[in-house]
Amino acid sequence: MKALAGFVFTIALLGALWGVLALVAVLAGVMPPLPGAEPAPVPAPEDEALAILDAAASPSAVDAAVPPPSPLPPPPLASAPVEPSPAEAPVAEAPRAIAPTAPEASRYRIEGHLAMEGLSALYQGAVSGGDIVPGDDLELAVGCADRTSIVSFDASLTPTRIAVIEHAPSDAANIAFPGRALVTGEDGTFILPVHHESPRGGSRGGGLFAIQARRGRFTARRMMAGPMLAAARADLDGRVGDELVVLDRREPWAERPAVAHVLSARGRVTSDVTLGIYAGSIALADLNGDGRPDLAATPDGALQFALGERGGFGDVQTSEQHGEWAIIATDLDGDGRAELVTSGQTTTLHRFADGALEHTVLPLPSQGGAIQVIAALDIDGDGRQDLLARYEELVVFAQTEPLRFDRSSLGTPRPLDACILDLDHDARLDLVYLVQEGEGCALVVVPHFDLRQRVPAAAAVEMMDAASLSRVVLR
Repeated sequence: MKALAGFVFTIALLGALWGVLALVAVLAGVMPPLPGAEPAPVPAPEDEALAILDAAASPSAVDAAVPPPSPLPPPPLASAPVEPSPAEAPVAEAPRAIAPTAPEASRYRIEGHLAMEGLSALYQGAVSGGDIVPGDDLELAVGCADRTSIVSFDASLTPTRIAVIEHAPSDAANIAFPGRALVTGEDGTFILPVHHESPRGGSRGGGLFAIQARRGRFTARRMMAGPMLAAARADLDGRVGDELVVLDRREPWAERPAVAHVLSARGRVTSDVTLGIYAGSIALADLNGDGRPDLAATPDGALQFALGERGGFGDVQTSEQHGEWAIIATDLDGDGRAELVTSGQTTTLHRFADGALEHTVLPLPSQGGAIQVIAALDIDGDGRQDLLARYEELVVFAQTEPLRFDRSSLGTPRPLDACILDLDHDARLDLVYLVQEGEGCALVVVPHFDLRQRVPAAAAVEMMDAASLSRVVLR
């Protein structure tokens, strides 16, 4: 009996010992837990935080009476990422091309009596802009044959004619050619060159006039008599006030060469520079980099220039003949020094180097005959100077690379003249051009000019006259 009791005691002791070892093994992870003996998981710190949030958002007693919905079964496990179906795959949006809105163009009738047609009429129109009436706004001086209209614009680019300058020839049989008006300063004074010709050829007078706007009234005085074609201004002597350089056509049919008159800031002629015959335009620019403006002109299709001296110019030098009659000054290659651009049958860039001018014919695409380069300015905003030119229509030669150009035909009627400027001070350029309309002219205004578009057809609009319209007759 004692042996049986000892045996039972030994078996119980071994079972207890085995249970203790099994518990230790489970805790150590050596063997799986017994069924029904799985311990509750110990929450991680993040789970504790979630439990606190769940407790704070626990449902009320009413909500607790409604059993919560059964949780959705978890997605099946996969050994590789599951690619989304085509319907679920995100679709990348293609970039949308922003189509520029075509600007609206307006066409305004301008008084004038053109006496010629075709190419000859090109010289009977002129348009230029500036602060003609002292203030913050810009005005246009629009010349059409025998009169020049001064036009102001409001913020919506609606024009109002504020003055008419009449410069008809004393002999009605002769023809009037207005030049581009030149604004001289902030006192409301601008210079207007005018020349008259007979229908058979030959100069028949004209003059250089100083016109001043004060308190809404315009007054004029004649500074010089004679057939004046163009005027430019620059500081020639380093003193207060700019000097004027005026191109006097004189009598080319009688082999009398043109003359460039130099006028002091007070309007007195200080010197003359004799040029060739048939000179049509002049330009002032510091070509050799000595700080003094130099004079250039294009008589007889050749290039003439005279280097600046204190208060005037030196001897005239004649370059080779290129058959180019229009001239402007600009920094076309962006090197910080002024160059000349002449245009006609070809277009040439002239740069001063080693005491002489170097000539580079510009590869303008599809020039297609004689053109006149009107202006050089950065039209497309890329930092390079572009060229605005005219012949059968307005053309822009956009400089895409140094001295490489793309051509943009604007689809306009044959222009008499044109300019590009910011009329309404909104940091966007506006195109203004003048065309023949019947016996008179029409001014076309294209706001926010964009090279990517052809100029649209302009709607005819009546130009309003100011209530205090000023009329001045030049004698």
